[in-house]
Amino acid sequence: MLSRRSLLATSAALAVGCGRVTPPVLEPVQLNVAAYIGFVTIELQGVRCYEGAYQDVLAALERDTESPFDPTRGRYELKLKYIEELFPGADWETPADEALDTVAALLDELDADLVTVWPELAQWLGRRGLLMPLDQFGGADKETLEREYFPVALDRYRADGALYALPVSVSPLMLYYHAGHFLRQGVPPVDTGWDWDDLVKQATALTTYGEDGGIQRWGLVAHGHQIRTDIYWALWQNGAEALHPNTLACRLQEPAAVAALQFIRDLMHTHQVSPPASDVELLNVTESIPPAMRYSYAHNRPDPAIYRMAALPEGQEFVVPVHDGFGIGIATRTPRTERSFTALRGLIHAMQQRVSMPAKREAVAGLTGFQVTLKPEEVAAVARSLEHGRPLPQHELQDLATVTVVESLARGEDVATAVNKACAIIEKYADIGDLTPAVPLRPNPWGRCESVR
Repeated sequence: MLSRRSLLATSAALAVGCGRVTPPVLEPVQLNVAAYIGFVTIELQGVRCYEGAYQDVLAALERDTESPFDPTRGRYELKLKYIEELFPGADWETPADEALDTVAALLDELDADLVTVWPELAQWLGRRGLLMPLDQFGGADKETLEREYFPVALDRYRADGALYALPVSVSPLMLYYHAGHFLRQGVPPVDTGWDWDDLVKQATALTTYGEDGGIQRWGLVAHGHQIRTDIYWALWQNGAEALHPNTLACRLQEPAAVAALQFIRDLMHTHQVSPPASDVELLNVTESIPPAMRYSYAHNRPDPAIYRMAALPEGQEFVVPVHDGFGIGIATRTPRTERSFTALRGLIHAMQQRVSMPAKREAVAGLTGFQVTLKPEEVAAVARSLEHGRPLPQHELQDLATVTVVESLARGEDVATAVNKACAIIEKYADIGDLTPAVPLRPNPWGRCESVR
């Protein structure tokens, strides 16, 4: 039997020993990133090489020891496993189940923990159980995330109320203006007070003519050609829609839509400040002589040595079309969920300074210009545009309708004719329903490493 003295001594020794006990040190785990190399919004100056861009991101992540999500603190190591083709052999008619099996097998083959995705793919994989809902993690509630990210960037990664990825990049439609031409023509720089009337007035002053009376420089190109024939800004800023969201009925014949389309037509044929052209013809016009002003998405911004950036002039409402970039999700197959979420946050944080236009508020506010040195008013214009952003529609039927409208207006046909043609297209294909493919294919635009120095 222990004496009282022995018992006290033993208790004291145990107390001292317990005082020195520290939590067990968790060994770093390797997390594999299934990294698609087709995202054009990851950039390296002088090199079009996406393996190199990803490696640059990982190096930056390792250096950023102040981040609460850095690999040392989070006890993880990232390994890149590149995807050149997510749906090998698939096409638009590939059955969804067959394509899903292909993706699942690929993620298993890569032992993927994190997956780079675009919004449609995130929604598609999430609904089919291959991506983990992020709402279950601490700090991933909607209110917290919307303080960190612009809501327009987050919303595209939600499906049925669940968030399946966090956005890396996003791209608002901006107004770019030729600063030198503005100065020569005595037109003040674009500011936040511009509305559609100002746009017409200044585009008229900026349109110049040659000795033969022909257009030497167009004042404005605002109906798009770089991603799609985009006139959503005119419809939305006038409170109009192309389609009814539920019935898919044509709404272009409604007064607000007709007024917006008339504005587009007047720019081309009445005011004669915008080229009456579309698609390839419009591209040729703008490449031969840069216009004084052009609407363009941020990740397709024109030559930064020539153009400065501003927010769109306002219509009846201030709404800005936003094109998505890409995001990152967590594969449901991973057993390392918490550390995968930490790594996800760290990887996105490191990418914010290496994409054309970041999705996080803090990164935009501190944007010093990866490609160009941006002025404070340009950064403010980007932030304001994203605050009022609305995602471009995923509906291919809307694109068919707007392309038809612009082609008709460019030919000089009146708005009623253009609307009738577009509505006929909508009616023709409405029975098909959502023309967005069941398999959300996106081509790889660049392929593997390619130096452009």
